[in-house]
Amino acid sequence: MELKNTSYIPSHTLRAMIRWCCKQVGYPYSRISEARFRHRNPSSPAGKWGSGRAWLRSRRILVNVPREDNPDGSVFSATNATVEITAHEIAHLYVYWKYGSVSEAEVREQGKLIVDDFAVNKDALLAAWAKEPAKRESKPKPAAAEKREGSNRALLKKWESKLKAAQNKVKKYRAKVRYYDRKRAAKEAE
Repeated sequence: MELKNTSYIPSHTLRAMIRWCCKQVGYPYSRISEARFRHRNPSSPAGKWGSGRAWLRSRRILVNVPREDNPDGSVFSATNATVEITAHEIAHLYVYWKYGSVSEAEVREQGKLIVDDFAVNKDALLAAWAKEPAKRESKPKPAAAEKREGSNRALLKKWESKLKAAQNKVKKYRAKVRYYDRKRAAKEAE
């Protein structure tokens, strides 16, 4: 899955959240082709509360992440809203994948189940999602000369093999030509 993130939430957290939402709904994480998380203009309704969109056939989702702070002082959790929007959009993909059509009632039901699970385990999930994945140890890259040496050895082996095959063919056709030369010489001698 390609993740395009321009929000304040770290990418590893978003990946973990998407994986968890997919697992809760039963939708394979690998089926999502792209997930985009971005900020919206805070003065717009989408910027304050967040919004989302799912493209069913191309299996992409877009989540407009709400602001963390609300200037009007309302009680609001941007984290809960982000999880809810993401769950709702993944539920759209799941319902379309499972039934071939989209029933908003089914989507709302699936999304609500995910949000309820999140509310029960919120602290543990947020702690788990906040952990950065372990960095993979990269293998040391061979020097350019070593690469070229390996490549040249492989090419030499390939062409030596072709040379042996060509020598065998030459031997075979020389024997055939000799056979016809002897046959013609025997005919002429008669």
